[in-house]
Amino acid sequence: MLSGHCWLPEQPKALVCLVHGFAEHIGRYAHVAAYLNAQGYGLMGFDLRGHGQSGGRRGHTPTYEDLLENIREMMALAIEKFEGLPLFLYGHSMGGNLVANYLIRHQPNYLKGAVITSPWLRLTQEPPLLLKILAKAAYWIFPQLMNPSNLNVEHLSKDVSVQQAYAADPLILRKISAGMFTVVSEAGLSAIRHASKIALPLLLMHGLDDNITSAAATQQFAQVVNPDYLTTRYWENMRHELHNETEKDQVLELIVNWLDRQMTLPETSA
Repeated sequence: MLSGHCWLPEQPKALVCLVHGFAEHIGRYAHVAAYLNAQGYGLMGFDLRGHGQSGGRRGHTPTYEDLLENIREMMALAIEKFEGLPLFLYGHSMGGNLVANYLIRHQPNYLKGAVITSPWLRLTQEPPLLLKILAKAAYWIFPQLMNPSNLNVEHLSKDVSVQQAYAADPLILRKISAGMFTVVSEAGLSAIRHASKIALPLLLMHGLDDNITSAAATQQFAQVVNPDYLTTRYWENMRHELHNETEKDQVLELIVNWLDRQMTLPETSA
């Protein structure tokens, strides 16, 4: 069973559906929800399987398609509960990987647009080749094999309070399975190859001081996306979690301004 949350202003003009990153949970986006609510946007999201308060083996997924299916289920729920309300999809880090592949594979023409921040397409510091080979072997033999994620909290944000809160959060994962690492890594490379299939407005952002996911890979992805749909912003002196950076208000303001612009565009045909 998946655990989720929905933050709504009194009269939402649109709903943003959010997919969080690896080793975190939707509760870490309450301040993002508050900002969006103040601008008239609702925010809906869930803890990915094996994360936060959702069910499933910690840090593992049976298949990559199971993760995409959970996004489809969230979107179906949003359509059912908020009939007629414009919908956006927002993915951060591993969530950005998932959203990119969801756009490519499912072609969701019911969306007004999508936001992707700091996507895990490639890691900034890839594991040594031997470890990659061992992970691939483990994927076929014992995909549930767990390895430490070795995430450095200083790479999340320059904000020390964000680093401390993450380190103390009991819902944060500390390990990742060989299976999850392998399927997400492969899906990131696939998203770069097939990014031209994205056919709706996309806001793509990355911090240039990100030492977790590769800004260069995001730029490579951007070069493949149809430029008619794409808006990019690369942030100097910002780390992985743009929405948690010391300059987060600038990031959130840009997102809202982009959302507002999409709201003025004609509806996408069903």
